[in-house]
Amino acid sequence: VTRALTDNDKWFRGPFERAGLVDLQRRVVDQEIDVLPHGALRFRVATECLGTAGTGFLHDATYTVLGDGEIVIDNEVTPIGNLPPLPKLGLQMRLDPAYQTFAWYGRGPGESYPDRKRSVAIGEWRTKVADTYVPYVRPQAHGNRTDVRWAALTDEAGQGLLVVAGEPLNVTATHCEPVELEASRHRAGQPKRRIPLVPRKEVILSLDADQMGLGGASCGPRPMPEYLLRPERTRFRVSLRPHRGALRHVPIPIAQAPVVERDRACVVTMTSPTSGGRIHYTVDGVTPTEADNRYARPFVHTEAAVLRAIATAPGRLPSPPTSLILEKARPLLTVDKRRWRLHGCDSEQPG
Repeated sequence: VTRALTDNDKWFRGPFERAGLVDLQRRVVDQEIDVLPHGALRFRVATECLGTAGTGFLHDATYTVLGDGEIVIDNEVTPIGNLPPLPKLGLQMRLDPAYQTFAWYGRGPGESYPDRKRSVAIGEWRTKVADTYVPYVRPQAHGNRTDVRWAALTDEAGQGLLVVAGEPLNVTATHCEPVELEASRHRAGQPKRRIPLVPRKEVILSLDADQMGLGGASCGPRPMPEYLLRPERTRFRVSLRPHRGALRHVPIPIAQAPVVERDRACVVTMTSPTSGGRIHYTVDGVTPTEADNRYARPFVHTEAAVLRAIATAPGRLPSPPTSLILEKARPLLTVDKRRWRLHGCDSEQPG
């Protein structure tokens, strides 16, 4: 969730630091593993990421490892506590220093952000990782690419890593960690200093479901409301594949997890993001298979249960399960008042 704050980000530095989100501590709270058909393996890890104020996130990540080396990561991030707007939300990893060529299909060739991207066109672009650095007067976040469908980091032989997005991502490939950029600059009001920024040999790859806009708070207003990144439950998917040939987009061969909700009337609704997907579910906490209940239409469920659902689709492996803990409840009754008639009313006011 942390980016090296830009000059325009100064308006939320205080709330972000007071929320304790600068240094999140991670603790695994749940994990499970399953063997799938065709030599695939799936394991799920739920991690609690908390800051110094007791607020943070629950990150539920399901990794599906296929026989050809592809790894599909389904992420669900749930905020914990009262949080301010976030700089970004996603994954970050370090790659081998040999992967110096950065190619992507999205907006380019220069950097862009959600509120600054009309000047960059969607297309296929290529550059060196070192060339994504933008030498601002004070070191800060730089090099973000928006609306990225796929990205590749490769060596001189053209081999490396291909990232395929379930939905368009924000992607950054750089040689600088956010904490190192922050440490090399002085803040407003502090004595000016210069701590030389020494780029890492490794490639720091960020795959973000979203980023907050930049706005213009260094000398003007903060980002417009529609470009603030509100803390809310977020689901996103990325695929990591060995890359050995021509760059092309290949659909992820796994159905996406269904969305399961119960409203105040105790009506359970399930939807599948996968075109042509079928949903199967259980209400006893057991991971369903295609032999279990098939969802056809919304239904009322008032009893306590642990509902789990998967999506299936022709030619794809089943999705990771979606879980929803249901408490015993009474449905909210609705009354048709259209035939009611008002016969009188009275009001007593003091004084």
